[in-house]
Amino acid sequence: MTDIPYSGGAGHLPYRAQPQAYQHPHGQHQSPPQHAKFQIPRHPGEIPLLVITILFVLGVVLLVLALAVATYVNVPDKAVVVHDPALGKDVLQIAHPKLIERLTAVLPFLLVMLAPLLLLFGRGVLWGVRRAQAVEITPTQFPQAYQMVVDAARHYGLKKIPEAYVMSGSGTINANASGHGYRRFVTVYSDLFEVGGEARDPDALAFVISHEVGHISAGHTSYWRMLVLQLSQYFPPLQMALSRSQEYTADNHGYCVRPQGAMGTMRLLAGGKYLNHQIDVDAYADRAARERGFFTWFVNFLASHPIGTWRAWALRDRSRAGKLFFAPKFTPGIIPPRSPQPVPPPAGVIPSVPLGGLPSATAAAPSESAPAQPSHAFAAQPEAVQLHRQWAPQSFPTIGGGATPPA
Repeated sequence: MTDIPYSGGAGHLPYRAQPQAYQHPHGQHQSPPQHAKFQIPRHPGEIPLLVITILFVLGVVLLVLALAVATYVNVPDKAVVVHDPALGKDVLQIAHPKLIERLTAVLPFLLVMLAPLLLLFGRGVLWGVRRAQAVEITPTQFPQAYQMVVDAARHYGLKKIPEAYVMSGSGTINANASGHGYRRFVTVYSDLFEVGGEARDPDALAFVISHEVGHISAGHTSYWRMLVLQLSQYFPPLQMALSRSQEYTADNHGYCVRPQGAMGTMRLLAGGKYLNHQIDVDAYADRAARERGFFTWFVNFLASHPIGTWRAWALRDRSRAGKLFFAPKFTPGIIPPRSPQPVPPPAGVIPSVPLGGLPSATAAAPSESAPAQPSHAFAAQPEAVQLHRQWAPQSFPTIGGGATPPA
């Protein structure tokens, strides 16, 4: 593996991608030529849905402004009974509304208009949490994972390498990308990050990281894109459709960098980090065309990510774009492409090798009297490495883009 030249103290990343690239141990990955400009592989439905969503959001904003003005102007006058000393009796007078009363009437509309400021604050808090609690991926800490981030950034032609972090997800298999100001960062939850060990599926982790950096490359983490998504929540089907198209676009990015990790990622999302080697991903993908029906359609219709079977089908069949609204179909006389199945580890042994590197040869070398250990068993690993073997509860996995869904 070729390391990236690095200078500066901890917490300071080099800003520009260096010419070196991550060297896969099997030599399956090749970087694009230096003169080739990366073309963003967008899903064909993303831009039309984005235009429709922007028009919808503009309509919502104009409607809110019109209602606020109308409410402000049409606050009714109040009839007040006062005592008139000259007449010696109570009389009825009309009291015009005060400014505070008018502002109180339009307060609900003002809260809607505060969405841009709330989003800006939320993005800052999200970045602050990463800086305060997450573990930063650097050339000296998890260097292989850092190399994957650099490789994806260089492949997409990004001028700056995104910051990358690992943080505890309490058993959740997830990753996301977001930003604050000019900063862009990727977060991988620890239970997903463990899969990057050589004894598991490092290509799957590389695909996930390339997917998240793809969100950054495609502009999904920009403030204005996130604002459009935030305000489109008033019509959830449109918001979710745009989000699904962005996930397909990010999947296309990941496939450009690490195609051999696509199916491994779907095994991971479908079965978790311990059962991923036992998942028949082709049987899983085939169900996309076989299991249709209203409720399957409805679950996808209101989902921020393509449902798992449809997503696996799209990553396996690269001849057409992933489906946004309707399930894919089998083509008569054509057998869907099949994916290579992984070689499972020996029964009962599922080790996890952190991306910080294997133990040194002197620390891991067995004594002459000790029995030989198989290559997949790291009995001499330090205690910190052994902690990565602990089991954790699983939850439904997603790979998200943006601050909330998901990156």
